[in-house]
Amino acid sequence: MKYLVFLLMVISGIHAKGLIQPEYIYKVSSGLVTDVLYKKQKLYCATDDGKIEIFNTKSKKNIQAIKLDKIKDFMGDAIDSKIFSIDLINGSLLILSQDNGGYSRVHIYNSSALHVIISGDDRLNIIKAKFIDKENILIALISNDIISYNIKSKKKNWTTQASMSKFSNFALNNDKTLVAIADESGDVHLISTKEGKHVKTLHGDNVDNIFSIDFKGEVVLTGGQDRRVGVYNLKNGDAYYKMSHFLYME
Repeated sequence: MKYLVFLLMVISGIHAKGLIQPEYIYKVSSGLVTDVLYKKQKLYCATDDGKIEIFNTKSKKNIQAIKLDKIKDFMGDAIDSKIFSIDLINGSLLILSQDNGGYSRVHIYNSSALHVIISGDDRLNIIKAKFIDKENILIALISNDIISYNIKSKKKNWTTQASMSKFSNFALNNDKTLVAIADESGDVHLISTKEGKHVKTLHGDNVDNIFSIDFKGEVVLTGGQDRRVGVYNLKNGDAYYKMSHFLYME
């Protein structure tokens, strides 16, 4: 699907049946959209064919495209590199994508140039990567190993395994001091981003694989395969869930 539907206006106070129609539809030139990011009137759209297209949401124009180098598949043929996730801090764009041999690579794009931070030679199966700050990133492996990685030194600050279950997703809190890690068990593990220490495990709201998670203020929000939306309030300890008729996924 080449079309990314992006709602520019928050519509509130409307109690109506059926779907809300989009205000505007942005179209990428090729590929499937795998991740999106919005910052200061710019919409960043990553695709499965190794490209990031940037739209100005005021003019509604495509203003820039970033293209990753092709990789080689197991037969030695050149193919596009699927982008898994993107993040942005202080004008630097973090790009997690597929590399040779089934491994992952991480680029930083700034000053109109791509810089390789982690390559397939590091032999890491990275599922998600986000900035902690301008010098450090947080990466998660399929094994549920969570790693704090320094961009300049290209060395690990710390490594910890959140649990023995398969990794699903993670979300950082507002000041990026804590990360909430979701896995196929339905539990959520809180880990300090400074030292990699386990802080707390949240459980009970989900009983199956968690697909999506968010962390704002003192609240962790989850949604997964069990069709439950889980809400954990870290400040007062309250926890509850709501049932739905469909899956909650990012």
